[in-house]
Amino acid sequence: MERDNGARPERGGGRRARRVDREVTAVERVVLGRRENSMVRFRWTGDEPKDLNDVELAEEMGAVWEGDELVTYDLPSLVWQMDHLGDDYMIDED
Repeated sequence: MERDNGARPERGGGRRARRVDREVTAVERVVLGRRENSMVRFRWTGDEPKDLNDVELAEEMGAVWEGDELVTYDLPSLVWQMDHLGDDYMIDED
């Protein structure tokens, strides 16, 4: 039986992994990405939810800029929103 050593999952194939190494609380500051003075202009940190690849979408979901860092103070909510982004639902007109 393999034991979990608490290490972060390997990154490969251009896919980013969701934080799995520890529990994140809703009030903890998590840096999602940083602006850079290079051709890339922005680089994700690897702490963003799986499949989040759009800065504007992150901002719509509550991420904010603090200087050159895109941060969230509610990572669990951001993860939940990404997990349910494609859910179909019917709007109640009442």
